Amino acid sequence: MSDDRANVLAPPSPETQGLRGAALAKRLFLIAGEASGDAHGGKLASALLARNPALSLEGVGGAAMEKAGVRLRHDIRHLGVVGLVEVLSQWRSIWRTYRDVRARLREAPPDALVLIDYPEFNLRIARLAKALGIPVIYYVSPQIWAWRPGRIAAIKSVVDLMLVLFEFEAEVYRTAGVPCRLVGHPLLDDAAPDADQETFARRYRLATGERALGLLPGSRALEVSRLLPAMLDAAERLHAAGTIDRVLVAVAPSIDAGLVQSLVDRTGAFRARVTVAIGEAAAVLRASRAAVVASGTATLQAAVIGTPLVMVYRVAPLTAWIARLLITIPHVALVNVVAGRRVVPELVQEQMTAERIAAEVGRILTDERTASAMRADLARVRSALGEPGASARAAEATLEWLAQGARHG
Repeated sequence: MSDDRANVLAPPSPETQGLRGAALAKRLFLIAGEASGDAHGGKLASALLARNPALSLEGVGGAAMEKAGVRLRHDIRHLGVVGLVEVLSQWRSIWRTYRDVRARLREAPPDALVLIDYPEFNLRIARLAKALGIPVIYYVSPQIWAWRPGRIAAIKSVVDLMLVLFEFEAEVYRTAGVPCRLVGHPLLDDAAPDADQETFARRYRLATGERALGLLPGSRALEVSRLLPAMLDAAERLHAAGTIDRVLVAVAPSIDAGLVQSLVDRTGAFRARVTVAIGEAAAVLRASRAAVVASGTATLQAAVIGTPLVMVYRVAPLTAWIARLLITIPHVALVNVVAGRRVVPELVQEQMTAERIAAEVGRILTDERTASAMRADLARVRSALGEPGASARAAEATLEWLAQGARHG
């Protein structure tokens, strides 16, 4: 076990516990720009307030952060986009949010800015904060290990503390001289009791032994529009072949359920086999024998739960062309990145067809040797994510940093 890993798993020191009181009146401004960041931000906010109820939390996020106690200035519904072409479609909302955040930081500077993923927007805000003398804590690192590694110089100049999820990220930042703490992955904190899963099954009338396929089409409207039709087409093919009985579509809280329902309705009679579940991705994955998952955090969520999956993704052709020039690693799915090899299929751009999806999922569902091997690989990925308690460790690191600043300020 490395010193960093031991540091992560160790309980807070008496000195840190003593310093906590110095942070009682602190104000934090948190920014997440998409559903996964909102989920992580909600857990972090809950952990922060549990340890220090006098903290004042404000920022940009979604339902999870608001429920946890963050006073939202902007909702993330129109911020979550990927790629140059996609950003242009939402630039007004993004620019309006940026201007408001900029004004707020200038008129009422917080004691620290906590940025959660969403790097293109958040690194711009970090530069502004640095110019205003506002300390920056970054939670969930930009994927410099996957593309545009040169960004690490800019990160070093504006980030005071980086809280990372993966051990290989910590090594990258240590080498570059960026202060960082390895906290582990917050997905490991999501274990649900059996009673919750039983409630889910009753709510959607899932019969014992029913063969369900989970579809997770992403947390952004453009993703859902591009991915879900092919996913549903593949599911209909699998049902016609007698491979599945039911389809469960997990809708992220950031997505208008009407968009998803309109796409489901286009399948005609097959829509009777499709169930839409809002904000219940984990339950959908637990209830499914296999899943088709949009690239992103949800692939790791499937690994943690142990559901075999096929990863899919499609962006605008220009975005894809630029991405091929910039990406420096051989894998797209986070599951494969963590594993260091291809353990789940990746169907990207022109490869993402209903025929290919159905073929890959069909192989998982009809070949137990393939499914068992994938489940074993996913279990190893889960083990590589560390131990539960990431949100608590991130909160401890944040409070410790704030308290030390108060002590030395």
